[in-house]
Amino acid sequence: MTSEKQRRELAIQWFPMDFVSSAFKQIKDSEFETDCRKFLNQVNGMLGDKRRVFTYPCLSAALDKHELQMPADENLEECWIDFNVGSKSISFYVAADDEVG
Repeated sequence: MTSEKQRRELAIQWFPMDFVSSAFKQIKDSEFETDCRKFLNQVNGMLGDKRRVFTYPCLSAALDKHELQMPADENLEECWIDFNVGSKSISFYVAADDEVG
């Protein structure tokens, strides 16, 4: 884990392509989860057929008979489902039980 200041300083070392390092620097501590998700979606999309994670946005999701809720985040327009071919797993970016009210 790095601080926002450290990310700005290390971005070009970690990500030599300007638009990727610039996107990485946009991750703010106050919006860490949402900003990280946006960054990861951009990087995964850039990899095209070489990517190992396929992310699909959705407006709603269900697991068995339970409707999954979007996280309570005003900067979030949708939730995501990730299909990871490396780990052969499916991940949902949705609200945790303590967020549902």
